[in-house]
Amino acid sequence: MILEEKLSENPDTKKIQLLQQRLDQGITIKDLTDSGLIVTLKDFNAMYVNPPVLHKKCKDVMIYIGGNYIQMLSDGNFLLDYPNVKNKRSKKIEIVEDALFKHLNT
Repeated sequence: MILEEKLSENPDTKKIQLLQQRLDQGITIKDLTDSGLIVTLKDFNAMYVNPPVLHKKCKDVMIYIGGNYIQMLSDGNFLLDYPNVKNKRSKKIEIVEDALFKHLNT
């Protein structure tokens, strides 16, 4: 993400510094949740040459630091579904974000 920001048309130096600090110090659950950004399914898929396979009910995606993501489903649930990771689904995003954080720190 740091390199991506540096190479962007208008790099945000504050964002670059923050990302570098997080990389150096380690990420907290607050850092993870604060980095969340909602993107449409179309925009998410456009970020990849071969996009990950998402749930058929996925309508939007929450992207986090490091390119991690949680799917936002049309039934109101949030879904963490990565290969080789136990799926986590809940109506409360905090529960799914916690599962993502634990996955990243194992």
